[in-house]
Amino acid sequence: LDAPASNWRTILSELAIEADFDARNGAISGFDPRVFAEPGARPLDAGTTGGSIPFTALDAKLKVSGTTLDLDAVTLRNAAGQITASGRYHARTNRIDVIGAFEAGETAVASADIASIETAPAAGPGRVQFSMKGEWPNPAVTTVPTASR
Repeated sequence: LDAPASNWRTILSELAIEADFDARNGAISGFDPRVFAEPGARPLDAGTTGGSIPFTALDAKLKVSGTTLDLDAVTLRNAAGQITASGRYHARTNRIDVIGAFEAGETAVASADIASIETAPAAGPGRVQFSMKGEWPNPAVTTVPTASR
């Protein structure tokens, strides 16, 4: 391999990638959405077992610049509602800083079993704001319910 850079650090520091990702009718397995359901702070690993998040649409705009990953916009929609998020991951320091919100749909709520959508009136606040901050792979997740718009 002949390249102008002399080592991997130099190669990665010059890396620049932009991507738009669109997926329809799938599921993200290994993640329990209930980690975002209750107000307060908890480690992310509290929600990384036994769950699944089905989606009708998953759209993401990502940018890599050197060792930094920018989540410019991530939107996941299903019958339970919509999750939106944006933020940044710094590979050099292994830190993540993401903020977002879940807006509940009118007729469904999420659960963590394989049939991840149960038809029922949405319980509690219609909107939950969240942040995920700290060292990857186990940053703290903090959720705060807010009044519906």
